[in-house]
Amino acid sequence: MFDSAIIEVFNQYFPTQQLIEVAKSPALPEYHRERFIVAIWTRAFLLDDLATVLRMTPELIKYHPEMATQLEPLMTAKTLPAQDRALLYFILKNPLFSPYIEDGMGKTDNVQEQFDSNDWWCEPYDEEYSDLENASIPRKLPQRPAFLTAAQSKLAQSERKRLRESGDAPKFLTAKVLDWAKKAPADRRVPEALYIMIEANGWTKYGCGNNEDLRNELVALLKKRYATSEWAAKLAEQEKDQ
Repeated sequence: MFDSAIIEVFNQYFPTQQLIEVAKSPALPEYHRERFIVAIWTRAFLLDDLATVLRMTPELIKYHPEMATQLEPLMTAKTLPAQDRALLYFILKNPLFSPYIEDGMGKTDNVQEQFDSNDWWCEPYDEEYSDLENASIPRKLPQRPAFLTAAQSKLAQSERKRLRESGDAPKFLTAKVLDWAKKAPADRRVPEALYIMIEANGWTKYGCGNNEDLRNELVALLKKRYATSEWAAKLAEQEKDQ
């Protein structure tokens, strides 16, 4: 099993294409391959690289055959908006997905719950608090592998910058869902998408939700536009129990 420092090297210094090469390598332990595939697939989603998403989907299904049916709408979509919405809906339904390779035993929980601390991803911290400096300082990173070229390193940092700019998953995905609700309000998946994001942006002690304003906006939209949906009813039941 790779230790945390080695996983950090992959996450910090390897661009997507080099991660794909690692995932293909027979030297990679089989039990690590699944988490590489998940990270590569999610990276491609966040980097708007639909070609890589589609290319890696058969590999994803190989390690997660239970997701094959959910991925059919993506693979059969005829237009770019249909692909984008199928892709977003799939991510919403599967909080296992993160663009960062997981260390340790990896993620096993693929059920979204309000108080989960590891649903999707949080923006990585490149700073840490120093007691000596009494301030935040740049986090010490492992050494970059010498075999990576300057061009590969530059691409990796460009990709990492874009991943950081996407921020925490609850905020990023909420923006996507609100745009979806605006452009396709009659889509039957929208009420559920709103409900999932209401849960994701609720209070959490260890995760990266806690977006009360966003949550209130989502709640208001679900109650106003989709008042008769099962998801509005589910929210009402939840509020009644609180």
